[in-house]
Amino acid sequence: MADLVEKRLESLLPDLRLLMRAKLISVEELQSLVKKYRDMEQRILRQDATRRDYLRCVRHELNCELLLKTRFKRIGTKQKIRTKVKALSNRRIIHTYNRAVKRFKGDTELWMQYARHCVKSGSSRAAGKVFARALALHPMNEDLWLAAWSWEFEGNTNTKTARRLAQRSLRAIPKSRKLWLEYFRLEMVYLSKLSARRKALGIEASENREATSGVGFWQGGVAITVLTGALGALGDDVESCHETKNYFCQYIDVCKQLPFVPTTLIENVAETLVRRFPKDPSVLEASALRYLVDGGEWSEKAILDAWTEMRKNAVELESETMWQACTTFIQKNFSLCKSLPSVEETRLEAENQGCRIFVEDERPGTPELDEKSSPSECREYMRDWVSREDEERPTVEDVSRKLQNRLFSNIRTYHDTIAVLWVAFLRSHGSLSEARSAYEQILNSVPGPHEGVVREAIEVEKQANSLKKLRKLYNLLTQTCGETDTEVWLDWIRSEKDALDLRAATGVYWKALRTLADSSQLMQSFSTPPE
Repeated sequence: MADLVEKRLESLLPDLRLLMRAKLISVEELQSLVKKYRDMEQRILRQDATRRDYLRCVRHELNCELLLKTRFKRIGTKQKIRTKVKALSNRRIIHTYNRAVKRFKGDTELWMQYARHCVKSGSSRAAGKVFARALALHPMNEDLWLAAWSWEFEGNTNTKTARRLAQRSLRAIPKSRKLWLEYFRLEMVYLSKLSARRKALGIEASENREATSGVGFWQGGVAITVLTGALGALGDDVESCHETKNYFCQYIDVCKQLPFVPTTLIENVAETLVRRFPKDPSVLEASALRYLVDGGEWSEKAILDAWTEMRKNAVELESETMWQACTTFIQKNFSLCKSLPSVEETRLEAENQGCRIFVEDERPGTPELDEKSSPSECREYMRDWVSREDEERPTVEDVSRKLQNRLFSNIRTYHDTIAVLWVAFLRSHGSLSEARSAYEQILNSVPGPHEGVVREAIEVEKQANSLKKLRKLYNLLTQTCGETDTEVWLDWIRSEKDALDLRAATGVYWKALRTLADSSQLMQSFSTPPE
């Protein structure tokens, strides 16, 4: 092994000589680098080498690259030398990743990290090869397929290859709901971009010519084909599984979220789903709400059209769920719904079906929340809603919906206190699955740090005894406050020890020592490191 180590070090000599000639490192630093490289190579070449040993080498190269960037500015190194040094560093990192995936072929997360580095460093050719090798070894991995075609579409701007990869992935995993939905989204985003470009150029004639010959490309013909394929690929489970029907409602949501999407396309998607699920309340509700496009102000005509179709479906279906959807529609848009026809009749019919209509404007004395409300005001708000008399007390769904509307009414003025309150309320009064769905919606749809929400989510997963989700949440929390908050690390270690995973607890302990700016409090809490 010693000969192999020395051989590896000899291959680094040209790179180190370049750094010395450019006066980017001193003799002492050169000796330290050689010693560090020798130690890392010895670790990698051992028979019991782990994935972490390879990642440690990658992290060392990235740290060296950051240090050299600061020295470039201080010394005023020529651009030619800068480019060459950066290329050599990137080559060493790719070489290390390549050695790692050869040894740990089954580690999909390692393949993903390798591909992400190639994309981030601008190595397009290397990224394509990495995705090809990874998919050859793991053809049933949804995330790898999705990452591959997303990179081709967004990073490499190659729509043709992205579409080809998407179709290959669906041939490999025809029952994947995630891939079908994302392929539909890809086609919709592509159509939206082209429509925006045509509008900027003032091109409208081709759409009119194509409209006379049925549903063509500009009317979303490709997207409709994808939706039809998804309906057929999921098989007979579609007819009996309510969760699957809710899944297909997301296709309408995708159309509503994108700009420059033809209204005829949304109509065609809704009609396709209604034909397949003519008596499903969730599909009928999503179809009626297609008039209310996300991200803009709704016109009176859109509100009226949505209301007319929703009430018609409720009358024909005679379903309590459909009447509940009508009452929810009134709640969310009460200021616009006051003057709509048949509102009073709907209220009476909904009460006959057991669906109490709850409208905030009819309840005087309830405090209002805004983005400047303090945490105490938010808690008082929730207590006021929960502690009413039985005959007018709102349900858990009412309070949850109220908080959710306040939170997502304007994404630019996102209020963390209301978000924490929403998750905490569902954890205390609702179910753990509802609380989990709430915090996942916040983390996935709202940008920015969510320290309070993550802390509340940790309490949810503690009650659910989900160690896998707990680890993800702790990892997310330590990225924002891991340098200063010792209690977070101690709580994570206690969770691992409660799960009887002492190896994981030890790993968290040493990770905390490396991350904390002041680790004295952590070391005092443990007289000796956990074994």
